[in-house]
Amino acid sequence: MRVDIDLQTAKVDATEIHRILAEIYIAELGRPKDNPLDANAVATWGSALFTYGPRDDVIESLRKQIAASKESREFKATKTQNKAINQSGGSVVL
Repeated sequence: MRVDIDLQTAKVDATEIHRILAEIYIAELGRPKDNPLDANAVATWGSALFTYGPRDDVIESLRKQIAASKESREFKATKTQNKAINQSGGSVVL
């Protein structure tokens, strides 16, 4: 019976970890909502959440590290460029 409880807890933890990572990847990297995560994301950041628990300080630390990534910087630069183009009526100003 103890094994069943541990497996159920692990399943709940994995679901919560997946949800947290998906939210961060969508917000910080602009990943699509239907498939925001890749294997590296789950292995790297998921293991940290599983080890230390989904505490606010751990989540914030992961968010900051992901936000500082090259992918995040590129996403934010593209988002800023698109906003500038839209505000200028579609013309590109060099």
